[in-house]
Parts: sequence; structure tokens; C-alpha cells
Amino acid sequence: MRRSPPQLPLFLPFNGRPPFVRDVATSEAAADSVASDAGTIRAAVLAYVKARGGATCDEVEVALGLRHQTAGPRLRELALTGAIVDGGSRRRTRSGRAAIVWAPVNESGTRTSGGT
Repeated sequence: MRRSPPQLPLFLPFNGRPPFVRDVATSEAAADSVASDAGTIRAAVLAYVKARGGATCDEVEVALGLRHQTAGPRLRELALTGAIVDGGSRRRTRSGRAAIVWAPVNESGTRTSGGT
């Protein structure tokens, strides 16, 4: 009987280091280059999401002047730490596509807004 290889979780817990694609040197270098600023950017992104009661990645990019390659990973890190969740609603991006509205989570672990 053949055994299946062990399954790794789809998303590993956030360990504080910006994420990168394993075995891709340029991805790891990019993660290392933003590491010293990632916490500050993450805090600014969270403050914006909280102030708005929810925001899409596109809205974060525009409001904070961030590139998608910077804003997206910071939102993912915040989601992995439980600071934000998929608020369940969608809003249109500048390109007209539907995007997740990320909602802030309060200290008790519940969404603070519907993020509509």
C-alpha cells in the first residue's frame, strides 16, 4: 500500500518575517529588503483599515501610496495574525474587479465592522 506524502498546511503561521516564495532567490531577497520597514508599513495598513472600518487592498494602495507588491503581503500578514479578517463583502477595484473588504478585528476577536 502506497502512502501519501504528508500534507503541509496551505498557509503557515506568520513568524514575523515577510513572506517569500521558497527556492526563488529574488523573492527571498525582496522579502529581506522590506523586512526592516514591514512592521511600520503593517501598522499603517492596520490603522487605515481600522479608520475606514474595512478596506480593500486597492484602497490601501491608493490611500497609502503603496505598490500592490507591498500592500498585499502586509494585508496577508495582518490576516495571519488575526488582526483583520475577510469582512464578507466585496468592493470594486480601480480595474472594476471585485475585491475582498478586509475588516478589523477587536481584542475579543470579532469583526468591528461589516466593511461595506
